[in-house]
Amino acid sequence: MRTSWRGYAVRTAALVVVYILLNALAPAIHLLALLRLITFITGVILLPLIIYYVTKTIGSLIAERTTGSLTARGGGARGPVVIRVSGSGLIGLVLMDLVAPAIGLYFGFSNLAAFIAQFTKPPTHPYVAQALTAFYIMILGPVIRGFGKGRLGGVVGDAVSGVGVAVFIYGFAGLIYLASRPLAMPFEVLSLTVAATSLAMLGSLRNPQVRELKPLFNRVNAIIIIIAFTLTLSGIPSLAKYSGYIDLAGLVVVLGLTGEAAYRVYRTYSTSLEGIRERVYAEHERQGGVKATQEDEELQRALVDFIKYGNKDGLIMYATHMLTLCDQDLPGIRDALGELIKYRETLNTNTRWIWNPGEVEEAMKMEMSRRLRIAGDIIGNVTNCRNTKKQTPTPPKGNPITQSLH
Repeated sequence: MRTSWRGYAVRTAALVVVYILLNALAPAIHLLALLRLITFITGVILLPLIIYYVTKTIGSLIAERTTGSLTARGGGARGPVVIRVSGSGLIGLVLMDLVAPAIGLYFGFSNLAAFIAQFTKPPTHPYVAQALTAFYIMILGPVIRGFGKGRLGGVVGDAVSGVGVAVFIYGFAGLIYLASRPLAMPFEVLSLTVAATSLAMLGSLRNPQVRELKPLFNRVNAIIIIIAFTLTLSGIPSLAKYSGYIDLAGLVVVLGLTGEAAYRVYRTYSTSLEGIRERVYAEHERQGGVKATQEDEELQRALVDFIKYGNKDGLIMYATHMLTLCDQDLPGIRDALGELIKYRETLNTNTRWIWNPGEVEEAMKMEMSRRLRIAGDIIGNVTNCRNTKKQTPTPPKGNPITQSLH
């Protein structure tokens, strides 16, 4: 359950009161250690928390005014709550879950750098500030990723989540930069490529098949970072005499990754989903699946259409017609066809890129087995209905009253 803007406002007010009291007490304190402790608490902890909760309050107020109560279910052990809003409501959520932690952490790390500066000499202070900035960026990355996964969802959520990963890698590059500038370059390049490929996924908003290229994008990122590492290591003066071996090793790895990516692209594009379907259906036929008599061509077409392709309309029409001939009433027909009517295909058959044919084949086998079971139940219901109809004696024709007199 989300806290309302009133709850955030109360927390803000409480923190402001404590902040004012500590600042009022500070001039009366002469013990340097205690004064520094108060400065740390007010500057590094309380002030960032106040800014955090003020931003939270504003965002919550905007979101609630736009979307109503933000109470939602599905969080915790069930996974993140994805609230689908737009316009001002989205602005409110961005303020609450992205801007508030980002700006709060920024003031916290900035004030921490200023606090540490009291104890460091001028040559050391820039390194401390750079390290804290890198840590801030590394923390900001998971915040962005969590916002994309937990609040946006879908294609946009995946893109924002990828940008969060890129931000984290860039922060890590900042830490590496303090130890070795050349070694930081591959991570900087990787952060840019991850951000670019993540934003490229937004193209699936117009063309859904772009999303299917994500495994290929991952391999592109791997190739780019290997190239960057190879160039970096070759350029280090102390490794100059090994540069030939480094270049050769990098070239082998890049060629291997490129060849593997090319093979997967060829295999995925050349693998026909229809071919997998035909192979799985033929296997089910060999095992003796549900079949109709040769005389009942309509039922045979309906069964093939459902078991092989998942199209249930023909089988529903056939079974409804046959059950009606057996004098089944509407509730009885609905009960008999309930599972068939509710059937929804779980396998994505609109894909062009089959990256894992083995997994697709296993999934299709399970899907066809499920359809076979449903079709078998339907045929069983129709057969039982026919048998019951045959066993029911036909009432004599004529006037029942006249017949009873004789």
